[in-house]
Amino acid sequence: SLFTEQRRFEMAHQLLDCVYLIYRRAGDEHMAARALISKGLSLGLAFDSEQALDLLEKGMRLADAARDPKLILTAIHGLLCCLVDCGRIEEARDLLPVSRKLYTTYGESLDALRARWLEGRIAAGLGEDGAAEQIFLQVRDGFWEAELPYTAANASLDLTAVWLRQGRT
Repeated sequence: SLFTEQRRFEMAHQLLDCVYLIYRRAGDEHMAARALISKGLSLGLAFDSEQALDLLEKGMRLADAARDPKLILTAIHGLLCCLVDCGRIEEARDLLPVSRKLYTTYGESLDALRARWLEGRIAAGLGEDGAAEQIFLQVRDGFWEAELPYTAANASLDLTAVWLRQGRT
C-alpha cells in the first residue's frame, strides 16, 4: 500500500504477488483475494485498467463478503472506476445502482463522495455535461471541506475536462 501511494507501482505489484502466493499456500482464500484486489486497485491507479478489471473480478469471486464487506465495496468501486477508464461507461452506469446498497450500508462519508464523483465521471462519459459539471463542483467542494486537497484537485481536473469540451477556457 505504501508503494502504491508513493506511485512505485512496479515494487507494489511485486510485493502483492508475493503476498498473494503466501496466502494461497497458507490456504487463506480471503486474504489471497485481498491481495488480488489491492493489486487491481494499484493497477487502476497505474492506468492499466484492463488488467485491473481482471484482478478485481477474480478477487471478488474469491473474497468472503461476510468476513469483510468493506473490501467488497472497495473492489466494486475500483471496478466501476476502471470500467469508466476503459470507456465502458454504460456498464458502469448499469452497475452503479446495483452497488448503491453497499455504499449506504458499508460506506463512510468519503465513500459517498467518491460514489458521487463516479456518477459525475459516468455523466461526463455519456456527454451529460450539465449534470457532470454540477456533480464535479459538489465533489470538489466536499473534498476541500474534508481537507483532501489532492483529491479535490483531481475532481477539479474532471471538471476542467468538461469545461474544455464545452470550449469554456
